[in-house]
Amino acid sequence: MRVLVAPSIWAGDQAALCDEVSRIEDSGADRIHVDIMDGVFVPSLSFGWKTVTAIRSRTHLPLDVHLMVQNPELSIAQYVGAGASSVTVHPEGFRSREQLLNCVSSCEVTVGLALKPSTQVSEVAPMLPHVDLVLTMMVEPGLLTSQTYQPEQLGKILTLFKLREKYDLDFGIWCDGGIGLNNSHELIHAGADLLVVGTSFFDTADQRGVVTSLKMPRISQ
Repeated sequence: MRVLVAPSIWAGDQAALCDEVSRIEDSGADRIHVDIMDGVFVPSLSFGWKTVTAIRSRTHLPLDVHLMVQNPELSIAQYVGAGASSVTVHPEGFRSREQLLNCVSSCEVTVGLALKPSTQVSEVAPMLPHVDLVLTMMVEPGLLTSQTYQPEQLGKILTLFKLREKYDLDFGIWCDGGIGLNNSHELIHAGADLLVVGTSFFDTADQRGVVTSLKMPRISQ
């Protein structure tokens, strides 16, 4: 299986989102990652569903919407209607596990769980047969201050990979936060299927080269 790359448009130029969408398409990236932050579940405030609608109108690439919001069940339908190809939620945003399971089972698109650094795989293990992907955060979600990639989160990726193999499950293993050419190889070797990238993509002139290089560790195996 080849590794996929999804630039997070939140890391791009917010005054030129249409241009950023074009840059992502031209790079050969596989998807566009859209971070939705409500200023409650996480400190930062970002896009709303209208922005997702606008991005959707500019690209045919899948849009992966990461909901860092409280009570995500109240807004999932809006983002699906706006054109989200997948929706990822944090289990801590729900009032109960039953509510989370109901939300996951009724979602009309690909749905996943996002794990903050403090969220353990054991906490979501019963949900793994019911989700399409698990997004492991390598940094704390929703913080604007500079953060350091946390290599200790690699253990979660390896655990997820082993659980997927052991129980013959088919959820994707995605990673997000501080990812670049200096650490992508260890994520892929641990079992990651998709890498969300931010500044390592947008802060370079050769985005196509970055995307190609990010995929190289899996290709060379």
